[in-house]
Amino acid sequence: MFDQQVTEADRTSFFRILVNANPDHLPTCAAFEDLLRGLVAKGGLRLSQNSSSRPNLMKYCVAANFLFLLKSMTASGKDIVGFWGAKEHWQNRTKIGAKIILGFRDALIASGDLKLYRQGYHDKGQMGGGLVALYEVSEALLDQVPFPFT
Repeated sequence: MFDQQVTEADRTSFFRILVNANPDHLPTCAAFEDLLRGLVAKGGLRLSQNSSSRPNLMKYCVAANFLFLLKSMTASGKDIVGFWGAKEHWQNRTKIGAKIILGFRDALIASGDLKLYRQGYHDKGQMGGGLVALYEVSEALLDQVPFPFT
């Protein structure tokens, strides 16, 4: 028997938002609200008073995509998320602006839910290629993801 070494690639999932992601609907899951409330309180994320405002809907969409990523990471035993930092990456691949997506990431970092693991990871073959920052996801956040979403 031999020791199988776990690599960064084995531990990493990449954060994506599909081009056709629909930021036009309010989420119905309590987990989304919990995540956003935590990011407002601890990470400095700003939400407007009007919950159905376009910027809020976009932030809810980003939160939904992020929670689904966390759910798949938890199921597969991964604990690192790859996050493209280039504004051009997000502007070319989604209806949601780079400012909102990178602001969401920054709120996750400020709240302590993401911690920089490695800067400048070369993304080979993932969506868009290029350099990606890798972040460890806090166990507290991974434990917060409900199965199934309610």
